[in-house]
Amino acid sequence: MNKKFNARSFSMFLVAAFMFSILGIINPNELEVKGAETIPQVSVASLDHAPYVEGDSNAFFVASKGYTGQVQYQLFYTSPKTMGTRWELVNNSDMVNGWTKAVNAQDTAKIDITGLNLKADYYRFAIRVKRVGVKGKYSNVYGDYDSAFPFTRVVLSKGDINLNGDLSINKTSFTPSDSLQISGVEGAASDVEYKLHLYDVKNNKWMTDLTSYGSSIDYSLNKLSSGAYIVDVWGRRKGSSSAYEGWKLQTIYVQEEILPKIGIVSLDHTPYKEGDNNQFYITTKDYSGQVQYQLFYTCKTTMGDKWELIEADGMVNGWTQPQDAKEPVKVDISHLNLKAEYYRFAIRIKRAGIKGKYSNIYGDYDYALPFTRTVVKDSSTNLNGKMLIDKEEYSKNDQLVIKGVEGASAGTQYKLHLYDAINNKWLLNLTDYQNEINYDLSNIPAGTYVVDIWGRNAGSRNSYDGWKLNTIKINSDIKKIASIEDIQLSTIQNFSFKLPTTVAATFEDGTKANKSVVWDRAASTAKVGEYTFSGTVIGYYGNVKLTLTVEDNRGNTHGNMNNLGIVAYDKGWVYYSNYDDEGKLYKEKLDGSEDTKISDDPSIFINVLGEWVYYANYSDAGKLYKIKTDGTGRTRLNNDQSEAINVVGEWIYYSNIADGGKLYKIKTDGTERKKLNDDPSGFINIENDVIYYVKINDGGEEQPIYKVKTDGTGRAKVVNDLVAWFQVENGWIYYSNASDVMNIYKVKIDGQGKTKLNNVPSLFLNVSDGWIYYSNLEEDGVLERIKLDGSSKHTITSYSAMMINVIGNNVYFESMEEDDDSLHKITVSE
Repeated sequence: MNKKFNARSFSMFLVAAFMFSILGIINPNELEVKGAETIPQVSVASLDHAPYVEGDSNAFFVASKGYTGQVQYQLFYTSPKTMGTRWELVNNSDMVNGWTKAVNAQDTAKIDITGLNLKADYYRFAIRVKRVGVKGKYSNVYGDYDSAFPFTRVVLSKGDINLNGDLSINKTSFTPSDSLQISGVEGAASDVEYKLHLYDVKNNKWMTDLTSYGSSIDYSLNKLSSGAYIVDVWGRRKGSSSAYEGWKLQTIYVQEEILPKIGIVSLDHTPYKEGDNNQFYITTKDYSGQVQYQLFYTCKTTMGDKWELIEADGMVNGWTQPQDAKEPVKVDISHLNLKAEYYRFAIRIKRAGIKGKYSNIYGDYDYALPFTRTVVKDSSTNLNGKMLIDKEEYSKNDQLVIKGVEGASAGTQYKLHLYDAINNKWLLNLTDYQNEINYDLSNIPAGTYVVDIWGRNAGSRNSYDGWKLNTIKINSDIKKIASIEDIQLSTIQNFSFKLPTTVAATFEDGTKANKSVVWDRAASTAKVGEYTFSGTVIGYYGNVKLTLTVEDNRGNTHGNMNNLGIVAYDKGWVYYSNYDDEGKLYKEKLDGSEDTKISDDPSIFINVLGEWVYYANYSDAGKLYKIKTDGTGRTRLNNDQSEAINVVGEWIYYSNIADGGKLYKIKTDGTERKKLNDDPSGFINIENDVIYYVKINDGGEEQPIYKVKTDGTGRAKVVNDLVAWFQVENGWIYYSNASDVMNIYKVKIDGQGKTKLNNVPSLFLNVSDGWIYYSNLEEDGVLERIKLDGSSKHTITSYSAMMINVIGNNVYFESMEEDDDSLHKITVSE
């Protein structure tokens, strides 16, 4: 073999002069790098092995320096002998348009060139690198790039040594406590010896001659930091005088050594009373192998500075038996017979079968944790007994049932927490305090858990008076549910409402439990209507059906409230002011049956929402009251004379006559009373969080309609006319225009589209179900109605009607006749 020629071809990373004119692949002007811009440069471009013999599989190992982001590489080659001045782009199955997949610049990329089928010859290569997602500093016909590197390689017709096979390495992922073990290269001759070098990709640094030549390599990695390394094994025949006759490469990764730490260490129960049996529950975090524990204790009062090693059954030299790090270990300390004192403890942990990171006279270990505990003489809280738990292994959708602690005081209540030993995570406050715990495990992942129940004595105001621990396992088995009944619920429009998180389920064995449910979507209360939801429950092979009825969030209609709110409707009942009984509050069915007095209060401006009736009580100067629909819970909400009352959701809006009729709001529980404007306000209408009202004038040509937001901002005039009566309905304002002899007009809420609807003086307007009801003052106040476009005029009754209230097809009104004090009702046929 020509040694001079081999020395050049086997040079691992030939630092060649840049080639300045190879079909524009590299341009000398493009080699200038401005210091202000950080761009990647190729630091390594080496064959997987040498010698490279015709017919070998081979690849280039490539890495970058001077950059920390992601990069891509592009490779070109030529042979002056067979290709002349023509260059070819290397494009294998792992590349796109000749570019490798994105890789971290501080990692290696491997470009397979086996498919080139290179014959024995001299080859020139050029490799380009670019940042991912950033336009390259330079550009040519092959695209943009940041830097380029030329080099040469030789393919031989035959070689004296064969390093084409796989490197026989113990693994490719290491920690600093590991050894790198290499037994050779598959297919190499038995007399080949090997020598180790490493290239630190991250720091662009060679570590050479790490071993002498030998039949195998065993090298400790304890001095290596984390990162990617190229293993470069030189090979030569035994007895050869050459520095090397070939090499073989492999990428390895060194990761930071993961040491176990203590997850929890807790007593079985507190308070720890003198004479109690007790033990420590111990878990590990940040490690997944097997571990062992060692415990020490001391008491300054009785032991001075002396520490004692705790030896319990099953321990050897104070160490527990090897145990999976994800499984809790119990160390019994009952035999220590600890007296009422303050104690210091220390716990140590080590990986089973691996030398610990630290060492002292008690042996090696990986981590230590000090902690303290106090033993008391006596306590009124006793949680020393057995936890009354139904079992210790549960199905995925089981109920965790705990009936307390044996021997605990009567009246002790319990609260549940779980510690996830696998994921080192506390699941806190899973229940409130209660006499027994019955908790659905459906949403708890399979695994091992420490059950931690807090105990609190009857009448105690402490967060807890003690605790009791146990361990359980949750498997992935599913208990079958036989049936879940459909659910019917109702709520109010625009109220905050969440679907139930549990449903009542019956299992195949007949037992019942509330189980977690996942619904197909969240509930919206934006629109009135009936909505159906489908829910899934673990263990139930059907779907749970829930029907939600969203009811109007108003206590009454605008039209009724503008006419004193004499009647209101809710869930089949009509609530009304009984004119035949001094205006007292009554309710009756829609057909007039089951007439029932609710309150002796003379009531107008009646609103009904949920289980409450809201009204102005004229036995108490018109102040705002509420009473439940069954006549209980009568409550005064304010001290204002309140008119034009509108209950919308959680708020009540009203005109405060005691303050000149100004607009106020107050919560339905009587709190957060607030003034919203300084205008004398009548005919309050509320739509989409905007309040519309008439600004009442003592005289003049205008009595305009204004609007203001429900928070009191955004006051603006909407209608300039002298308005006698009005109602907002679905984006339109219908009003009696006293500027035009009280004819009915309509206009959009933005003030546009003003339209006259009739030619008769009209008062007491009530818009309902597509009709406008009104009193025709030209005909002595007879009750009429027209369509919303002014058509289909129809006289309902010859009665002179005022204060027109409408519920469905029933029209309620007072007579204008002075000697008629009754509340009239008439049913309108379509």
